[in-house]
Amino acid sequence: MKLVAIILALIVNFTALVAILLFTSGIGILPPETEDGEKPDPAVADSVRAKEAAHRLASEKETEQEMTLLETRRRTLEAESIRVEVLKDEVEQLLRKKLEMENQRVEELAKLYEGMKGKEVASVMEGLSDTLIVQVLPKMKERQAAKVLSAMQPGRAARISRMMTTWNE
Repeated sequence: MKLVAIILALIVNFTALVAILLFTSGIGILPPETEDGEKPDPAVADSVRAKEAAHRLASEKETEQEMTLLETRRRTLEAESIRVEVLKDEVEQLLRKKLEMENQRVEELAKLYEGMKGKEVASVMEGLSDTLIVQVLPKMKERQAAKVLSAMQPGRAARISRMMTTWNE
């Protein structure tokens, strides 16, 4: 969103600069003759031309300064954009690592429950969230998972079974 705003600001500034350059180009500013048909005083004409030249020079310097400032802002924005992408990649990498660690812990928990009786596991799982149970049961041997489900309260066993049919690991 900031990038769009900066691009729009660049376009507006560029348009304004073009208008200034056209206005200060001297077209039609000094008439070749006065209203009564006389030639203008050369000293006045020189003075007007000198003022126009000074104004043009000042406008060109101002334009250069604005262009330099815009270029600096563009580079800064580009650097920030790269930094954001790097940070995004780092966050994604950390999230993947976290998920891998959680999956490893779930597998270890499933192995631990494999060595217990079904009723004991069901009793322990009464204190666990349905989400965690849905992650652990598929990692257990079918026979043991069936024993655990059958030892649970029927309502909870049904809810967990429904969750297992739609669970995306």
